Amino acid sequence: MGFLFKAFIDGIKKTLTAIKLKKENEQKYKQVLRKIQKGKSKFKTRVNNTVYISTTLHEIGDVDVILFLDTKKVAIFQNSTCLYTSDAINEDLKNEIVKEIEERYAVEIDDVVELLGNKISRTEIEDKISEVMQSDEVNSKLEELRQHLYNVENIVEDYGYTQEDVDAIFDKIAKNGMKSITDDEKKILDDYSKNLK
Repeated sequence: MGFLFKAFIDGIKKTLTAIKLKKENEQKYKQVLRKIQKGKSKFKTRVNNTVYISTTLHEIGDVDVILFLDTKKVAIFQNSTCLYTSDAINEDLKNEIVKEIEERYAVEIDDVVELLGNKISRTEIEDKISEVMQSDEVNSKLEELRQHLYNVENIVEDYGYTQEDVDAIFDKIAKNGMKSITDDEKKILDDYSKNLK
């Protein structure tokens, strides 16, 4: 009889633990819903069918709320750890959160760029391009290019012919071959090529 009583008590404990866990999950998701409704969340990005929203939850701190557009599931992550999933909450609450995210961030969710078969938030792409364009390596290469173009312009001016003269000679060669240019034009190209080195 003691064995049955212990199994009965263990069953009640498991049930109470599951109810407590579900209640805790729902409290966190209600907090997420309130944060989104009050504008205390921020759209981060969208990648394919995944939308990332950031907010701060009491007792946890900064989190990412992830909406899976295809399955309409919502997860709460901190760093790269999944803390809660919407599988353990009331369906109505989950649907309310999904609806709130889709309505509040409709413009951002739809403002995507297709890149190599992936849908990515336009603002994220623009931010990354801007970041790359401001990097030291890109600035260094741009400065090298500016210097090269400046040097070419100076070389051309120093020898009494313009870039347009050189371009016209190249066009003539492209149309009619090397035999079509004069000795003076050959000299211009010779000077030009020597000074590029």
